[in-house]
Amino acid sequence: MNAVISLKTEKLALSLLALAALAAILLFIALGQYAQPSADDFCMAEGVRREGLWTHLWNHYQEWSGRYSGNTLYAIYPLLSGGLLYGYKFIALLLLLSLFTAAAFCLSRLFLIRMNANVAVVAALAFTAVYVLGLRSPASSLYWMAGSLSYLTANILLLLMAGLMFQLADHQREAKRGSATLLTLAFVLTLAIGANETGMLMAATAVAVTLLASLSKGWRMAWPWLLLFIVAAACSAVVYFAPGNTVRESTFRYGHDLLRAMQGSLIMGAWTILGWAQSPVFLLATALTPFLTLLLLRNGQRQFRPRKRSLLALAAGTLLSPILLEFPAWWSMGGWPPVRTVDAIYFVFLCGWLFTVGAFTLYFLPPGWRETGLARPGRVGAFMAVAVLFALATYANGSFQHALLDWRHAAPAFNAYIQQRYALIDAAHQQGQRRLIVPAFEGEYPRSLYFNDILPLSFDWRNVCYARYFDLDRIKRKRGQTKPRQARMHPPSPAWTQTSPEEAP
Repeated sequence: MNAVISLKTEKLALSLLALAALAAILLFIALGQYAQPSADDFCMAEGVRREGLWTHLWNHYQEWSGRYSGNTLYAIYPLLSGGLLYGYKFIALLLLLSLFTAAAFCLSRLFLIRMNANVAVVAALAFTAVYVLGLRSPASSLYWMAGSLSYLTANILLLLMAGLMFQLADHQREAKRGSATLLTLAFVLTLAIGANETGMLMAATAVAVTLLASLSKGWRMAWPWLLLFIVAAACSAVVYFAPGNTVRESTFRYGHDLLRAMQGSLIMGAWTILGWAQSPVFLLATALTPFLTLLLLRNGQRQFRPRKRSLLALAAGTLLSPILLEFPAWWSMGGWPPVRTVDAIYFVFLCGWLFTVGAFTLYFLPPGWRETGLARPGRVGAFMAVAVLFALATYANGSFQHALLDWRHAAPAFNAYIQQRYALIDAAHQQGQRRLIVPAFEGEYPRSLYFNDILPLSFDWRNVCYARYFDLDRIKRKRGQTKPRQARMHPPSPAWTQTSPEEAP
């Protein structure tokens, strides 16, 4: 009787987790229908139209950035989706669906469980929700094409890469042919390294550590990882030595100051960890991890034997990752990294943290628990309690509340304003008008969506790209009679969820 009750309670807890996570994910997907292109989006789209795809990408590599796969996806997406304006509404849907799928795939290869197994699906949904709710700036990390197609895409590729690495290692252990997996892994690795510098460092490090671990097992085990390391080194060189990096870094006054970079990355790394640790959603996700680990272990086929030295190395690497990954940005820029870079580092930290908690769970797991799992009233009751608290924390989360407010009020109003502007541009074309002054937005900016609109200065680079894209000589907006307002309601949230000064309206 107790076993039946425990099983029903377990299913109920999993269902509650899935509904809470799905509600958060669907809200951010629905909000994506109001996302609008801004800033660099028009520069890239106009450059591709004027110079051609590959010529513009080559010039971009020479003059601004070495992120070859991130830039390529960023340039190609408007061509594939039917235009810059139309395709924007699908970005959040495609990326969040891909992130969920990649998380489920990674878990399935780690625990040797089916991707569509209930516990794998719920764990992947919960992970996706925790990541989205922890974003410091959904506007630039999820809804802005220049940010999301470079940073969030890299996160998805890192999860796929991790799953393929588990799969390749299993093929080697079982003496199976793994050429297809190896080729797929090399392709995903190439894309991940070219997406952005954070992804480059994590992908190259993962391959290098695996290579070192395999060297003691002989050439047969090591040669695929040596091949992947060569691919990683070559791709990293393409990114790092891009002429555009030198051009971009020259625009930062305090770049290449070693002492400043060390101090900044150390202080900000510690500060961001403390900020993440203040989030109830993050803390409850940590509490959920042991329970989900037990369920994945029970339904999967892999037997884990964590070693103490490996656990300590994993924990140390996770805690140091924000400091180490923020150092390159401080070194090149001499100041705080953009919030989308911090969000990419948050993804790495979140993965490492949850993996570490799961590994420690397996290490300290009493022998009898591997068979019984949550099949005890006390254990499954605790799981249910944490699931309820997680659902409540999801709804009370500051990012969720801001997104809900934006979806109901601010986003439709801002979208109507932008559509009115597009109508004015069409009317200007019909009248042969080459210069245009558009009204200012006097409403409430949607903080989850707003990123970087044109200014009252027609010669600002944003305005120049905007005008060129719409085939105008000049465009600017009027100065508003009142300063655009932030959301009236400010749910309690840590400082790290607030918009940075340089991106505030």
